Amino acid sequence: MCRLPGLSPSGHYAWRKRDPSGRARVNAALTEGIVEIHAMSGYLLREHHGSTPSSGRGSASLA
Repeated sequence: MCRLPGLSPSGHYAWRKRDPSGRARVNAALTEGIVEIHAMSGYLLREHHGSTPSSGRGSASLA
């Protein structure tokens, strides 16, 4: 642990044991929802197009 002015080791360890804040819990729930929607959108695109979406670079035929 680095030494910071005004931070005692016992205060640091008490902080580590503390439950996440309300904002941290909301952020975690939002992140979980975003990841789920992102995964589902990729699945839906593959179902619709029959493959994974391309990046648009080098995927066009020049013939």
